[in-house]
Amino acid sequence: MRKSVRKWSLWKRVGSYFPARLVKTVDLDPTRNYLMCIHPHGICVHGLGICLATEAVGFSQTFPGMTNRGMTLSFFFKLPFMRELLLSLGMCSSSMKCLTYILTNRGYCKQKGQVIVLNFKDLSKVLNE
Repeated sequence: MRKSVRKWSLWKRVGSYFPARLVKTVDLDPTRNYLMCIHPHGICVHGLGICLATEAVGFSQTFPGMTNRGMTLSFFFKLPFMRELLLSLGMCSSSMKCLTYILTNRGYCKQKGQVIVLNFKDLSKVLNE
């Protein structure tokens, strides 16, 4: 189900509404794992969602052989319906346990070419803006 949800036409519409684009500056080796970090300007991370959690701007064509996963606060997985949407997009909790599990290729993540996108802005600062 993950791939079909990521390709919904809704995401392309959202991606065209917000001026989102994915810029590739280097080829990534699909036999290695990567950690990418973003610094958003708000609590809703549209750039992560549009560019890296969906196919709105063509992540799989830009980085063939790579599997991307966004990480977000555990809080969002406690909200009804939000949890199911995030899981269907391949998102996971931003905990050290989850990060280590995916990057060390354990369990269902035994494949190489994992790209983890971590949102590292402090929530207390976001809520005070």
